[in-house]
Amino acid sequence: MAEEGQGGLELRHAAEGHPDQREAEQSFATSSTGASTALRERLLGCRRLLWLAGVVGVLLIGMDALLKGRCPGGDGKDPPPLVVVGEERYPALVVDCANVETDLGLPPCYSSTSADPSQGRWNECAGGMDASPTNTGSGPFITGRTAKGCGKRWSAEHEGEEPVPPMPYWKWEPSACRLEEVDEAKFCRVMKGRKGLLFAGDSLTGEMIDTLRAVLRATRVKHVHLKMDTYTACDGELTLSWYRNDFLDTRLDGFDTPRCEEPDISISQCMVFADDATLSQYDTLLVNAGAHRQLGGVEAYGSMIKTAGESLTASMRRLHGDNAILVVRNTVPGHGESFDRMFTGPVNLDTALDLVEKGPPEFEWTTILDKNTLLEEAFEATHGWTLLDAYSPTILRADSHASATDGLHYCLPGPIDHWVVLLYNILLEKVKSDT
Repeated sequence: MAEEGQGGLELRHAAEGHPDQREAEQSFATSSTGASTALRERLLGCRRLLWLAGVVGVLLIGMDALLKGRCPGGDGKDPPPLVVVGEERYPALVVDCANVETDLGLPPCYSSTSADPSQGRWNECAGGMDASPTNTGSGPFITGRTAKGCGKRWSAEHEGEEPVPPMPYWKWEPSACRLEEVDEAKFCRVMKGRKGLLFAGDSLTGEMIDTLRAVLRATRVKHVHLKMDTYTACDGELTLSWYRNDFLDTRLDGFDTPRCEEPDISISQCMVFADDATLSQYDTLLVNAGAHRQLGGVEAYGSMIKTAGESLTASMRRLHGDNAILVVRNTVPGHGESFDRMFTGPVNLDTALDLVEKGPPEFEWTTILDKNTLLEEAFEATHGWTLLDAYSPTILRADSHASATDGLHYCLPGPIDHWVVLLYNILLEKVKSDT
C-alpha cells in the first residue's frame, strides 16, 4: 500500500523521477563534495522535494529548514513525490487561508459540467481551525462531540503550552474551477425569497446542518434528540431543518416509531419527511442515504434509492415547480485506525481506501462506492438534481474523526465545512441561472 500523502482522485505515486530532476540532483551532489554521506543523503532528499516547487525562494527556505533539522517530511525522510492531476507537488502545502488569491482564470464551480470541484488538493491553513467559516468572530463553532473527542485530546497533547495552538484545519482547493467562500451574509443573500431548506439524511447530514447553522448563527426552534432539528436564520427569513432518515425511506406510513423496521439494526432512524405537509414548506431540498448497512445489502439499497428518487422528484416538482432546487449528497465511508490519525492531515487515495477496508466489517463501508453509483443513477441531473460530491475530497480525510471508537463522524469544524461551501456554490449558480 502506498505511503501516506494527499491529493485528489487522480492521485498516484510517480513511478520514476523526471530527467531534469535527476540532473539537478547530480549537480547538487557534486557541489556537496566533502559533506558526510548521511548529510548528503538528507540534503538530496530535501532537494528532491524542493525542486518540485520550482521556485528559488522555496529552495532557500527549504535549505534553511534542513540546516535546522526541519527537512520536509518531518523525520528527514524523503516521501515519494505525488502526482496530482498530472503535476508533481508537495504532499502538504501550508497556506494563509484568510488571504488566498483566487484564480480568476478558472470558471466558477458548477457553472458548467466541466467546472467540477471534485478534483484538487487539501491545503493546511496556517492559522488552524480559526479559518473555518463557522468562526463568525468569537472563534470557531465547537460541538460537544468535538470537545469530548478531538478537543480533549488536542489539549492533552499540548498540556503546559500557553497559549494552546488552534487545532489543524484544511481547505480544499479544486483544480478545475474556483469556489467562493461562504459566510452568513452571502448565504442569506442567495436564499433570499426562498421558502426554506430541508436536509433529509443520516447523522452526518445532521453534522452538515450543525455546521451551516453555525455559519448562519441560526436560532434553534425545535429539537428532537438525534432525530430532527429546525432553525431560523437570516433575521427570521429563512427556515432550515434536518429530518434524520438513514435510508432515505420515503414511505409515509408503517412506522410505529421513528426507528426503522429492521430489528437487528434498530439504531437507524427513519423520520417521515416526504409527505406534502413537510415538503411544501421547503423549496430547497438536500438528501443523502447514509452509511448505515441495510438488510438485503446493496440490492435493497438500490431499490429504495430508486423509489426515493422518483417520489421526491415528482413531489418537489408538483409542489414547487421550476423553483425547486434539488441537491443529492453522496456518502463518505469511515476509516479504520482513525484515532492515531486524528491530527495528521489528509492521506492519498490508496491509503484512504486501505483504511476503509480496515474498518469494522459489520459496517460494510467497502460497499459505499457501489451505493454511490446507484445514488447518482437514481437522482439524475436530467431530472433536475445536482450532485454534491462529498466523497471525492473527504475520502482522503482519515484524520479529524471524532473518537477512538468512531471512524465515521468528524469533529466540527472539520472536513464537513467543505460540504457547506459546496452547497453554497451550488445554490449560487442555481440562483444565477434562474435570474
